[in-house]
Amino acid sequence: MYENYILKKKDLKIMAKVHAILLHEKPPEIPAVNLAKQLGIPRNKLTYLFKRIYGLTIFEFRERRKMDRAKRLLATTQERIETIALLLGYCKNSPFSTAFKRKYGISPAEFRREIQAKTEKTILKDLRKASGANSEWNKYKNQLQESTKVFKILKNAQSST
Repeated sequence: MYENYILKKKDLKIMAKVHAILLHEKPPEIPAVNLAKQLGIPRNKLTYLFKRIYGLTIFEFRERRKMDRAKRLLATTQERIETIALLLGYCKNSPFSTAFKRKYGISPAEFRREIQAKTEKTILKDLRKASGANSEWNKYKNQLQESTKVFKILKNAQSST
């Protein structure tokens, strides 16, 4: 039906509205049919235009956003995985874990453990660098003090001659 459809300026404006709605929507998600009604266009046209412009279906777009948010929450909070699943609009933990594993190849719990291990390694590495820098500074400071002592001895020796 829309194979040879030529995009119009009006279509781009509608898709910009759809994109803004999808970026700011919170669970529960607005069904595509209701979204289309809200925008005054047929559902088929909405799904066709969205896929053509963004290269993803509305479902894929929403799923990608959920998974990106899930990664961020898993990495930056100590919220339980069940709570994160509910925040993202999943009724249970298992569909969330399945979707996460399908997207990233590891479970949410494994992802969190990996992030925590990387974070701990990074902190230790930074501490080592900082202590190494301090020891370098101390070496430099000691050498400077020794040079100053030698300089004073030489100056005193010259003035006494």
